[in-house]
Amino acid sequence: MKTLKTPKPWKKYINYILFFIGPCLIMAGLTVAVISGNWQYQSLSLVIAGIVVLGLWLILLGYFEEGFWKRRSTAAGTNAITATISVVVILGLINFIAVRYPLRLDVTENQQLTLSPQSIELVQNLQKPVKVLVFQSPVIPQFQEILENYRRWNQNQFSFEFIDPDAALGLTKEFGVKDRGDVFFQYGEKRLFIGSIKTQLLTEAKLTNGLEKLISDKQTKVYFLQGHGEKNLEGEASLSLAVNSLSQKNYTVETLSLAGQKEIPTDAAAVIIAGPKQKLFEDEVKLLKDYLQRGGGLLLMIDPNTQPGLDDLFKDWGVKLDNTIAIDPARFVKGFGPSAPLVIEYGNHPITQAFGKEYSLYPLARPIEITPTKGIQSNTLLLTSPKSWAESNQKEGPNWKFDPGIDRPGPLPLGVALTKNLNQDDKKEETKDQKKDKKTDSPAEKTENKKIDNPENKDKKTTEEEDNSTDTDSNNTTDTTNTTNTEKTTASPAPEAPKTPTNNTSEQVSKDNKSDNKSDNKSSNKKPEARLVIIGNSIFATDGFFEGRLNGDVFINSVNWLSQEGDRVLSIRPKEANNRRFNITVEQASLLFWSAIVIFPAIGFTWATILWWRRR
Repeated sequence: MKTLKTPKPWKKYINYILFFIGPCLIMAGLTVAVISGNWQYQSLSLVIAGIVVLGLWLILLGYFEEGFWKRRSTAAGTNAITATISVVVILGLINFIAVRYPLRLDVTENQQLTLSPQSIELVQNLQKPVKVLVFQSPVIPQFQEILENYRRWNQNQFSFEFIDPDAALGLTKEFGVKDRGDVFFQYGEKRLFIGSIKTQLLTEAKLTNGLEKLISDKQTKVYFLQGHGEKNLEGEASLSLAVNSLSQKNYTVETLSLAGQKEIPTDAAAVIIAGPKQKLFEDEVKLLKDYLQRGGGLLLMIDPNTQPGLDDLFKDWGVKLDNTIAIDPARFVKGFGPSAPLVIEYGNHPITQAFGKEYSLYPLARPIEITPTKGIQSNTLLLTSPKSWAESNQKEGPNWKFDPGIDRPGPLPLGVALTKNLNQDDKKEETKDQKKDKKTDSPAEKTENKKIDNPENKDKKTTEEEDNSTDTDSNNTTDTTNTTNTEKTTASPAPEAPKTPTNNTSEQVSKDNKSDNKSDNKSSNKKPEARLVIIGNSIFATDGFFEGRLNGDVFINSVNWLSQEGDRVLSIRPKEANNRRFNITVEQASLLFWSAIVIFPAIGFTWATILWWRRR
């Protein structure tokens, strides 16, 4: 009987040592390569040394143990190692292909994780690097996922970073971060504030619209009216912080003097009148009214005890400003007194819809009265508490008292937003012009028209009678006028019929609307509208108060809404997850608890105990 050769102990230890050293060297080489990001001579040397040690171990194992390679266990072990290495190599290749050629499958019901074609095209066409900075720590996975969706389509030009505001104080100050959750775009030297994730979600529509605005060559200009004692844009108690904030948000700020001007510049996205102390001239007021009539945006910040001379403009919009101040003994900041109302009630409007119950401060504010006016849509922005009132006798301060019958009780609106649809005015003017054209028909034309006795002429007369008795729409009037002109030309070629400007007027109105829409980056189907925001206070936007909680947001959001920059660009429908929850009653919840947690487990445990006892 042949006996196996037993290796000596020191040979056995050498096998064990070599067996452990080889894999350790290989793992060390791979780790160095992963950490350094490339294959250097150190990592390659470690991997090669590990492979050499493993080869030496196999050679010594076959030499010291006689018949080692013929054993069944050796064949089984070799097959297992080969299979393991094959699986690892296959998984590595799959992972390499997945990283090199990524393929994502969105299995959500309404494709919540997939960007719209507009967003994909915009990101793919980026010519310069764009970076999104989210001043928030820790990272919010929901917002990281949507930003990652953008980055996947252009990794070279689009990037994002979550920044801890407390750890990066210099960067926080440089971007003017007011609170955690602020989101900014950076495109070269241009920066754009998108919003705060604390007050509103970071949606695809908001990101794409902001990105399009950022890379756009269009300059959005805002003009501050000067020459009537308005607030200065630089210096103490000025609007310097407000101006800087507008500049950071990609607005171009310029001053405007209406003296000797024929019209307000056509590139004015919004005009701001901050705290005028002297009256505006009638010609200046007319320029403002004309500017609104062509679809402009006007922000009026009117302080108490001033007469800016805008009564005609206010009357057209159904606005009235009394010479009173708002007194709110229920909500005010210590040190300012009740004459500085603290507002926490806001209207449901794009300017204030995300404010919640946070506060804004308005020292010496002027209440506003709104009269319902046809064609004007008004929304209250800022409201005082129900215990406030409009004080008419300002000499009583600081011991303010409410005088019933004299003082107007609260809550008082300190800010309003108004909208006027200009298409309706165009239709009215068009109809009036058409009626004038009909009245200028000569007697000879009227005689010739009477001679024509056909059904079309009867229909024409009937339509004209209806237009004279009631104001029908402009479409019917246009058709009637065209028919009349055709009949006049056929029946009476001798007298020259007056030219009817109806078609030209319609075409001109259409061209004007299209030009306005192009300048605003809106779709041609959107009706042009004039926008007006009135706030009975200008101090809230000055340097001493602009950074106070929501004061700056009220100002910036008002300018953004007036310039109609928030309405622009892409119609990306929000993708909301369908609610799959079902509501249960208290009894159903109790039954679910007892059946799932107590009854069924108890039955299973009892049955298992019985089976165990019987088998025993």
